[in-house]
Amino acid sequence: MADLEQAIVFHKESLELLLPGYPGRSMILSNFAIALNTRFSQLYKMADLEQSIYYHQEALELNPEGHPGRPMTLNNLAFALSIRFDKLGQMADLEQSITNFRAALELRPLGHPERSATLDNLAAVLQIRFRQLGQMADLDEAVDLLQSGANNASDTPKHRYTCASRLIALFQEHNRPLLLGVYEKALNLLQLALAVYPDVELRREALGTDYLSPSLAMSAAAHALEQGQPDKAVEMLEQGRALLWSNMRGYRHPVEAVRQVDAALADRFRATNEQLEALATFSQSRFDQSQIQELDESVAVSEARWTRQRQLSLERDEVLQQIRQLDGFEHFLNAVPFSELKNAASEGPVIIVNVSQQRSDAIILRHREVPIVLPLSVDGQNRKEAYLKILNLSKLLFEQRGKADFSKTLKDNILKDLAELVVTPTLRELERLGVPRQSRIWWCPTSALCALPIHAAGELPNIYISSYTPTLSALISARKLDNQQHPATFSATISQPSLLTIIYPGHPPKTSELDDRLLTVFTERNVIEKAGRDSQARSVVRTDATRQAVLDQLPNHPWLHFACHGRLNSSQPFRSAFELDGDPLSLSDLIHARLPNADFAFLAACDSATSGGSSNTPDESLHLAAAVQFCGVRSVVGTLWPMADSDGPRVAQVFYRHMFKENDSRKSAEALHKVVMTMRKKTGPWAKAKDEGEILQRWANYVHIGV
Repeated sequence: MADLEQAIVFHKESLELLLPGYPGRSMILSNFAIALNTRFSQLYKMADLEQSIYYHQEALELNPEGHPGRPMTLNNLAFALSIRFDKLGQMADLEQSITNFRAALELRPLGHPERSATLDNLAAVLQIRFRQLGQMADLDEAVDLLQSGANNASDTPKHRYTCASRLIALFQEHNRPLLLGVYEKALNLLQLALAVYPDVELRREALGTDYLSPSLAMSAAAHALEQGQPDKAVEMLEQGRALLWSNMRGYRHPVEAVRQVDAALADRFRATNEQLEALATFSQSRFDQSQIQELDESVAVSEARWTRQRQLSLERDEVLQQIRQLDGFEHFLNAVPFSELKNAASEGPVIIVNVSQQRSDAIILRHREVPIVLPLSVDGQNRKEAYLKILNLSKLLFEQRGKADFSKTLKDNILKDLAELVVTPTLRELERLGVPRQSRIWWCPTSALCALPIHAAGELPNIYISSYTPTLSALISARKLDNQQHPATFSATISQPSLLTIIYPGHPPKTSELDDRLLTVFTERNVIEKAGRDSQARSVVRTDATRQAVLDQLPNHPWLHFACHGRLNSSQPFRSAFELDGDPLSLSDLIHARLPNADFAFLAACDSATSGGSSNTPDESLHLAAAVQFCGVRSVVGTLWPMADSDGPRVAQVFYRHMFKENDSRKSAEALHKVVMTMRKKTGPWAKAKDEGEILQRWANYVHIGV
């Protein structure tokens, strides 16, 4: 607030120093008004809003017809008036707001870089008037305006996506029939809008700030299912989920991947998008960001900018078409057809669980069969009830984990409800289809369900071996990589591939701190090394547990085992990390690593396969296990919550005895299943653990991801 207060003081002093007729006075007035409006949004003092409107009106008087700053000034005044209407309810303010937005729109013809934004603004106030007066003409006009904005090929994907997303929200709010094409348009525009951001952290920030984006794909899929089009539902889910990963891997290749094939084309695509974004933000940066400078842009210059905008839009479309003609890039920034996505089920059924406010369903994919749709319901109601139930279960999990009675909550609430809502209906259908018992199945959850232990619910762990995949593309890509590598099974007489162990107990405590070091990790390493010696199938390699040493060693080994603290950062997931000696190894570090030889990783660290319950982008799967998989690892074992320290060596003993015997990373899901069954029966290393209390939360913690 101190910066804002100082800015207001500077604006006020600047106005007092200006001589009458100074050409930049209108812009200073606008910036002063915006600063006052910003303070109103923080402190809610009506005097700030009144002054803001007064100075916007004075700025407008200094921007007559033909002045290039008039459209922005009209827009700013209209926005301030709409806020005052919201607070005081005076219809005169709303009417004047509509009038001003209309005037601004007239000054931003087709091709203007701010036209779609103005269409969106006018549509918003017309919706407000519809809620007040109920005149259908206002609602109809709002629909037309938003459709025009979404279809405006001259504008940026960001502005167009905003219009498309608001159009969807309008249809939903007023129960209007919604065309599937509107969702398709929004998903395509969202992909294009995110593509211009230079790094994945900025993309996540942009994705999380839009109220509709995190749920768009699930809503689109629900609508497609309502229309009886499960194939289209699967395509939309794949296109609109895990956007941050899919922008960097698989079917929707990043620009960096295009550069590996055609550097000149990649440069053209990025440069075109950057220029479009620069044109789109030119006016905003000059009028909205308190930059005091003389306004010298003429109408002729404005027209030249609009012409350039149209040229760049056409060039961007041309470049996109050229990229899609490259081998392997047919679906660049576009939906992957179901005919390819169904290959994810080539080795067993994939169950996509779509959770949305409209409806929730399990979609069972089989390789050569049509998808089967199982509506999920609570007391026979397949609408918002199932969505709310899953949302509440996710919240309950993250509120209760780590507490003394967590196992009871897990058993009596979370797993019980998951079984009734999702697992039992799915098991019934899988058995009807003749899916063999003890075979593998894959789960692809969405929304809040991503953080819940589906694999542990009901009779599922007794019947099938469950794995997860964040998207169908991730599973397909992992299998392709697996097939391109040497076979995962090796003869010990020919080759002895290695397992890299990264062992670190944690930082020594300071005098006043509790010692939370994982002293069992050394036993864990000894257990793994013994299993390696006994089998003579793999060499077990140690490394210094420093960030750089680990990064240097990771590419050299096909199997990896982390035994250390995992640090979850829900608000800034790219800072989630493995605690090492010195600097941590963060999720961001892993994203930039490339592991061409790795096909399996065991992440024996707390929270290694969850992004946390407070994440506003749960479908992005921003956790350590997903990052490791992105690096090139085909199969990953991780944890959904803090693990019991004493389980580290025990799990390793059972797991690696099986893994070294088979010497095949594709058996990792079966190896984890053996661990789980041993824990549940309290046999083997857990035979003496009968007095350690309820063991449910310990075995349900482990998940398998990938092939």
